[in-house]
Amino acid sequence: MARRLTIIELQGDPDLLLATKRRLVDPAFRAVVSRHGLISHLAARRVDGLTVVNLWESASDMEAAYAEPTVRQALLDWAEAMPEIGLPKMQHYEVTDYIAFASE
Repeated sequence: MARRLTIIELQGDPDLLLATKRRLVDPAFRAVVSRHGLISHLAARRVDGLTVVNLWESASDMEAAYAEPTVRQALLDWAEAMPEIGLPKMQHYEVTDYIAFASE
């Protein structure tokens, strides 16, 4: 089973985007990801927005996490709080190589 990489590019004020993500979306994901194979999550500020990258054990793990009612509600809350953006647009890729280096 191939790992799944999800990339979300958000346009707007990076500080507002990050604060809204942390307030509305992160708590919902934290509650469910241990059951759904999230390997890593990172968010990076850009001059014009925020990039979010998630690495999942598989496509089915990612789909199961996004199907969780708390996650679905968090994304709807996000869309309501950020109407100029709406629901985040995600790009999905099958991971062909994955190397985990020892952390410090």
